[in-house]
Amino acid sequence: MGVARDLERRLEGLLEGMFAKMFRSGLQPIEVGRRIVREMEENRTVSVNNRTYAPNEFRIHLGEEDYARFEPMGPGLQKEFSELVIEAAKERRWSLMGMPRISFHQHERLGRGEFRTEAILTADPGSAPGGASTHEPSEDDPSATRAIQLNTAQRLGIRSRGATLVVLDEDGEVKDRIT
Repeated sequence: MGVARDLERRLEGLLEGMFAKMFRSGLQPIEVGRRIVREMEENRTVSVNNRTYAPNEFRIHLGEEDYARFEPMGPGLQKEFSELVIEAAKERRWSLMGMPRISFHQHERLGRGEFRTEAILTADPGSAPGGASTHEPSEDDPSATRAIQLNTAQRLGIRSRGATLVVLDEDGEVKDRIT
């Protein structure tokens, strides 16, 4: 399987490189977004409890010219790509071990329109395994929800096992308590 994947990536790189050189257009963010989702698909891992984890860290390697164009947009693109990772995981019911991290790196061997991605599955430092799950809680089972209103919990007979989140309004007054 590894040989087939390697061959596919090489062919893909040749085709993308050929088109990038023929049309001499700069790299577009949508191309990077598509690659990120594809990397999530190809590099997902199934854990011992049958939870599917997708990579959450992506290093995008760009040629000098594309890096110069992307650098001023960096924070905005990082946010946009992070949202893309979360949405793709939700749609496919994959879990993430931590918050998405996107970084851009300049690579001297890459030309205009060419790029490489590295997808890595990493946990946030100090977080419990499976700390960022994209699975939706069951609407039929309120105890499966991690945060519910305090009065709803009391009415359903669910006891608080931890901290209470206090939601304040614009004036600093208590608007709601979530346990």
